[in-house]
Amino acid sequence: MHAWFLNLGPPSKVSIKEANSDIRAILATEPDLFLGCEGVGKGRLPNDDKYGVIRDLSTEGRANIFAYAKGGIPAFEWKDMKLKFPKKPGTPGMHAARSFVRFNYKGAQIVVAHNQPDWFGTGPSRLEHEARLVHNLAPWTDLEQWKQRKIDVREESRARARMLFWDRNMQMPEAREFAERVDGWVVGEEIDCAITRHVTVINKGYTRKVNGHTVHTDHPWGAFHLQFRLD
Repeated sequence: MHAWFLNLGPPSKVSIKEANSDIRAILATEPDLFLGCEGVGKGRLPNDDKYGVIRDLSTEGRANIFAYAKGGIPAFEWKDMKLKFPKKPGTPGMHAARSFVRFNYKGAQIVVAHNQPDWFGTGPSRLEHEARLVHNLAPWTDLEQWKQRKIDVREESRARARMLFWDRNMQMPEAREFAERVDGWVVGEEIDCAITRHVTVINKGYTRKVNGHTVHTDHPWGAFHLQFRLD
């Protein structure tokens, strides 16, 4: 399978027209999954008959995230945080609380998220977000949840393929530490990357050009792409 992850770039740096052109260029490669963040201010995003689109503009936290899944809209669930966090130092105001989406695709659990940046005042919201991600990626770590459930069900949950695609907004040592909390691996060297469990990585990389089209993201490495198979 082949997946892409792209931070579209904030509205101040990437227009709706530019973001739509980036999305169409990536969808033209016909990946199984195309996932991303910084969707705020980008509207509904392009449709493609081959793909189901997970998109929700009801809150800023949800509008930040998007997902395209080949073959139709999978069963999905939003997870909404409660804590807002301050904007970049020197900029007044608060960012809306984050959200992430979880869905099932060909037997694997896929999560798409955008971690908060690591600047003054974001600590409480980052802790909330990362704790919720761990709860979803490694539910067997919640002893209260599993206390009344059979051991074999718990082990079945541990054996399931799970993948988190995100803008991690953390340094690599922190990312590896987070991956260890869910018995996973960091795939990708930049902040746009994946955390995987029970997945074999075939190929991975970053590119600014997709079929001759240069993506407009403000992340200099461009879009993250990953070829993999489920174990």
